Amino acid sequence: MLRNSVSLAVVCFLFASEPVSAEEPQVFSLKSKLTYGMFGPLRSTPVVAGDKVYFAHTVSGLTHDGDGYLDFSTRVTASGPNGEVSADQPPIQNRHKAETTTYPVATFSGISAEAPAGIYVHKTIVTDNVSGRQATTETRFEVEKPKGVTLYQLKCGNDTRGQEFQQFQCAGATIAVGDILHIDGVIANFTSEKLLMKCKCNLAVLDLNGRPVKWGNLDRDNIEYPQSRYFPETVTYHSSIYGYTSGRFILRIHFQDLIGKTETTEYLPFQVLDSPDWSMPKIAQKKQYSDKNVKR
Repeated sequence: MLRNSVSLAVVCFLFASEPVSAEEPQVFSLKSKLTYGMFGPLRSTPVVAGDKVYFAHTVSGLTHDGDGYLDFSTRVTASGPNGEVSADQPPIQNRHKAETTTYPVATFSGISAEAPAGIYVHKTIVTDNVSGRQATTETRFEVEKPKGVTLYQLKCGNDTRGQEFQQFQCAGATIAVGDILHIDGVIANFTSEKLLMKCKCNLAVLDLNGRPVKWGNLDRDNIEYPQSRYFPETVTYHSSIYGYTSGRFILRIHFQDLIGKTETTEYLPFQVLDSPDWSMPKIAQKKQYSDKNVKR
């Protein structure tokens, strides 16, 4: 039975877009993709049992009600390799006053460590409660059983809180030149001695063709991670690198369990941007007020 092998969640965020007239006809659509972390970069690699799988969705063509509110519901289901539905999240309603007709939604599936290997399907159904229209997407992903030490729930970005907010951490994976890229995740399936896990982690920055890029010091010495007495099966992983030059890159993380003699390699895409070189327009500049402008 696959029941309870997958858990589901839905998170919604509003972003600004150009105002659209409520009377203007809009095509109602839903686009979905598998990502590293919430709203992170595109992911195409298999996930390991025990991982969380994130999805980013864009809902377009929503209709405003008579009071100018958007009102829609999101429901997600997950099915396993044999087609059996293993999780079903009841519809979650979202009602917000906004001029936009486009809305981003993040969902994720938490994969049980006991989940069987194979192809899973994450189904997202969005219903516009104002117009009654509905859109559905099915996103497939592969689950593998771990073979030794494992790194999962990997994400990166410029937010140092990634280690504290593993579940709902936005992971845009974009930093500015000179900024620090923080990498967070969870280490599992390792061997320990006296509640101490010993490992070695090597980082490398690659270009989009997989060739190494000359970067700063990425060497990491042997590391000892103390295990929690309450959650000894996993250890929180955190590392960081500087953004030396602009471009699109891939971070290679090679992790070795020095006690259990197993190793794994994971990859994370990230982007480094040059700082803005444009000046603020007059309309955005701070206006100076004198006493005569202030109402008493």
